[in-house]
Amino acid sequence: MGNLREANRQRVISRWVKTHALQMRRFSPNPRLLARLCGFLAGDGSVQIRKEKTGKIHHSLEFFPDDASLIPPFAHALTKLYGVEAKTERHPHHFRLRLYSKIVVCDLLRVAKFGLLDWSVPKALLCDDDAKREWLRAYFDSEAYVCRSYIRVQSVNEPGICGVRKLLSHFGIQSNQYTYTPKKIRWNKVYILIITKKADRLNFLKKIGFNHKKKLTRLLSSLDDTHADVA
Repeated sequence: MGNLREANRQRVISRWVKTHALQMRRFSPNPRLLARLCGFLAGDGSVQIRKEKTGKIHHSLEFFPDDASLIPPFAHALTKLYGVEAKTERHPHHFRLRLYSKIVVCDLLRVAKFGLLDWSVPKALLCDDDAKREWLRAYFDSEAYVCRSYIRVQSVNEPGICGVRKLLSHFGIQSNQYTYTPKKIRWNKVYILIITKKADRLNFLKKIGFNHKKKLTRLLSSLDDTHADVA
């Protein structure tokens, strides 16, 4: 009986691998779009394989943009790469894009890590400057705090933030890194990256930019030396 179950399991795995390979061959690999998708999900999303108590396994992808301007670039990348669409829900202060797909989730986990403490800059994926720009732009779309005098991102993931700083440096954008230690012992340290100099923020605008319309507007306003509200 044990051998029969194992044989059935292997047949299911083999069938899924073939199905996955056939579906993936339908679409042309596009490192730029894949980098964009990974940047969005590293900043404000989740990619999970979750097992319930019943034994059922869910493969889920979720993205939580705070502005409608981020939905088209995310949806475009997802459709072009995998030929699927995420369900979009509107909430009081954000949107939720959700998709259940074993093929999509497994392929994304093949190229990058996700999760609050585990996300990383997918170095192997960022094969050229266009892909690097797409990842940075999407990550800053999700995570950046833009005001009159700086652009800031922060995370409890120190290796991730260090990777972002190194990627900015590749484009000649200088930044400063700080660490904030919360008073509550159980809370994680927060690693903060700030772009302060006007020349560096202008360089960010020219070489990276934003898909996020409000953040782009505020960055432009700050560079014109006018007051800008916080994004």
